Amino acid sequence: MLYPVQPTTTAGLLRQLGVQHRSVNQHRAAIAEWLRHNTASAELKLSLRADGFGLLLPRPHRQAQAS
Repeated sequence: MLYPVQPTTTAGLLRQLGVQHRSVNQHRAAIAEWLRHNTASAELKLSLRADGFGLLLPRPHRQAQAS
């Protein structure tokens, strides 16, 4: 689901998703699902990393280097 205003903090995202008072495991699942359909802003990425959810962020694809 796309949202008209993207949150810039983890707390804002959890609030928007309606899971702010749930367990960390439920936070993780909700954030992972949100990230499948949305692209996090630089501010949100920073907040997610600072709050321990950085591993949920998609990793950039590296191109193989020629030898």
